[in-house]
Amino acid sequence: MISAMPEEQIKELLSKDYLGVIASRNGYKRSQPLIDNGVDVSITYPSFYEINGHKRILHSGHSLDFQLKATTESIITVDKAGFYYDLKVNNYNDLIIRRDNSVVPLILVIFILPDDTSQWANIDIDFLKIRKNAYWYYPDNTEKKSTNIATHRIFISYKNRITINFLDTLIEHFYQ
Repeated sequence: MISAMPEEQIKELLSKDYLGVIASRNGYKRSQPLIDNGVDVSITYPSFYEINGHKRILHSGHSLDFQLKATTESIITVDKAGFYYDLKVNNYNDLIIRRDNSVVPLILVIFILPDDTSQWANIDIDFLKIRKNAYWYYPDNTEKKSTNIATHRIFISYKNRITINFLDTLIEHFYQ
């Protein structure tokens, strides 16, 4: 396949679409900031009221910001309970700073694609398949800003695999 777009941009767009499909499937509103400030996608849980048989959708104030990273299987370091990923230190520090100083959580999503680019996306008569998996990461309160120069290694548990209902779980967690 000949592509005019660099592979890194294709991976980034696939990761946005993967998250977007899940958000759309569950009725969440998705938006992308105009300025790149470490947030790739914002997802908002809508609320609504009904009057005279008509629904009016409102902004609930329950939003999640996502920083998206896409990589391939050979780049991550696999462990039996999860995997390690070398995140750029400024992206890692963004997560820590937002955890401590923001009302809206910033969550990292790592989208892992197969090494074989022909396996990234396929269409059949019955389905659209985007491979392989995505996982979310939110730093716990023991993690501190990194003073590393280039990257900071994080561990992501396989328990954090993104499922069709993961947005509901995160909204419930952050907005009890």
